[in-house]
Amino acid sequence: CHLTSIQRQLRKYDNPNITLSFDAASPFVNTAYGQTYTHNEFRAKRFGYFMDRAFDNKDLKGSKMPMPFAHSPIMSRLTVGDICVLGHNMTSLILWGLVWEILGRMEVSFFLPPLSSIFVTLADIYDSKAFVRALSETAVAFFGGLFYALVIGIPLGIFMGKNRFVDELFLPWVNMFMSAPLTALVPVLMVLFGFGLKSIIIVTTLFAIWIIILNTRAGVKQINRSLVDMANSFGANPIDAFIKIYFWAALPEIIGGIRIGFIRAVKGVIIGQLLISIVGFGSLFELYSSRFLMSHFWAIILVLFALAFTISELLAMLAKRFDYYASKRG
Repeated sequence: CHLTSIQRQLRKYDNPNITLSFDAASPFVNTAYGQTYTHNEFRAKRFGYFMDRAFDNKDLKGSKMPMPFAHSPIMSRLTVGDICVLGHNMTSLILWGLVWEILGRMEVSFFLPPLSSIFVTLADIYDSKAFVRALSETAVAFFGGLFYALVIGIPLGIFMGKNRFVDELFLPWVNMFMSAPLTALVPVLMVLFGFGLKSIIIVTTLFAIWIIILNTRAGVKQINRSLVDMANSFGANPIDAFIKIYFWAALPEIIGGIRIGFIRAVKGVIIGQLLISIVGFGSLFELYSSRFLMSHFWAIILVLFALAFTISELLAMLAKRFDYYASKRG
């Protein structure tokens, strides 16, 4: 109605043939894709508005930080906290925690103790020698396997993305191991490498490395060839191009692969400790389940879930910081 009134007045006093139109769909579509209005601009025959990526960091809820897009009277009055209004949504976790507690109190199954008793048990065992030793043994195997997955997976993924021969040579094997039930390989690894820490680290590496390779390869495939040509024109050697072009341009996908690989590595290290050598958290799982100490059993599971979730979210936050490289590589 407002635009119709303006058009009517313009036709009456300025140009009887003038027509005003407004794209009403784009603001809603852009908002759905995480955009926010920043400023407008008048041109000779056109009035336009501009949008940019909106803040979506839930930690900024209530922040008084001024909006960086202060090009309009509206934006100059907004703060970052006005955009980031969701905060941390813990409602679902709290709801399921209450359901767990109620079912545990009802004694539906001995396998499901009350959640409160699990936290009490965790407070009792977290500083025990058995728990500390299990945590250290699991951490050594986990980070050892993840280290080899990164050191091997990222360079191989970059080479596969930039070199067709290397890609055709390794891609079938990567896809095969990515989809294969890797637990079936554990007996073979036990025969080849024994029953010690080495085999557990190899299992952890095998669980994590393939998704890191594929994500890194996908990131390199999306790099604009002009970036590489520009580096070559400035005399960059292959090592410089590898580090300064391919790695940084593919960094968002690399971090995404590391995040998924991290979660798969948690699965790998526990499977290794249960099947190869009963050590670390695997030994505690075996001990508590054989003695039907369900509160102790669930306490260890919650520790693993909490560690995996925390580091996964930290990697997700890190990935958002490097979205810049994805937007500038084209």
